[in-house]
Amino acid sequence: MKRNNLIFLTRTYFGRFAVIGNSSIIILLAYVKRVAI
Repeated sequence: MKRNNLIFLTRTYFGRFAVIGNSSIIILLAYVKRVAI
């Protein structure tokens, strides 16, 4: 039950925030690169 709920939540989360997630991931990667360098 818990495992199925977790998969469902992650699926809905990625589906709902796909557009926002892509842009935020790009910004996050840029931030990480800036901090690393």
